[in-house]
Amino acid sequence: MSFSIRRTSAPLGAIVTGLEPKGLSRGEAADLQRAFLEHGVLVFKGLDLDDEGQVELARVFGEPQPTRLPRFHLADQPLVMELSSKSEAAAPDYDPDPDAIVGMLRWHSDSSYTETPHRGTLLRAIVVPEVGGDTGWVDRTEVYRSLPYGLKCKLQGLRIVHSYAHTGRTSENLPDVSQPLVYAHPETDQPVLNISPSMALRIDGLPKDEAAELLASLIAMVTDETRAYRHHWEAGDVLVWDNWRTVHRAYGHPQKYPRVMRRTALKSDMRLGRWLEGAAALGQVA
Repeated sequence: MSFSIRRTSAPLGAIVTGLEPKGLSRGEAADLQRAFLEHGVLVFKGLDLDDEGQVELARVFGEPQPTRLPRFHLADQPLVMELSSKSEAAAPDYDPDPDAIVGMLRWHSDSSYTETPHRGTLLRAIVVPEVGGDTGWVDRTEVYRSLPYGLKCKLQGLRIVHSYAHTGRTSENLPDVSQPLVYAHPETDQPVLNISPSMALRIDGLPKDEAAELLASLIAMVTDETRAYRHHWEAGDVLVWDNWRTVHRAYGHPQKYPRVMRRTALKSDMRLGRWLEGAAALGQVA
């Protein structure tokens, strides 16, 4: 193996250095795939990727898919989406609040509000802010393992409703979706605590008050910062994460600094949930 992989000090994640992404052998690709399943998050340092190279690296871990929001993908590469807080010059001196925090996202798993959440996501740093801009991840398999046996038994058979509208945004094409509260990861068979905190609307299968208390308790566990791997980005960093296993969040940065990232999502072959209403919308979000 021409590159090295070392664990982070957090409960998940590993740092990959010395990788030459062009012309990966089958053995090297297999090593990366095993590391991906073992660590949940891979951090690539020292890569010099363009957009096509990003897509090719993503193919090591799954099948890239076009974004569900076509207006954000690159004109010449529909498999790459640009996320930009301010890609032009930094805010001028007369900005009324240049230190206001922007780009903050609460803990979530990507597309958890659909029947088929993304397999994974690859993110590449193009422009990083001078201050802030970190991203964090928590391993939901590790959270599940930490639960008392009695609570694990209680969770079996319950369902979680994830809602796009619960984030404060609305879309008639995205009805609420019901999923198992615990499911087996299709590639590792490890149980996953299926909580996407910013989209978790309710737990079904228990009395309302008991379900609300349980949901609040599980969300607190999944968002516990002591469990997180927190990454401070440098330009050129590339991270890929297992979206079936992890949740992540963006901590935000002062708006006077630009931040530009490019993202490739991996298509899911797992149908996890079912729409609760609006079946006609299925073709619009697949």
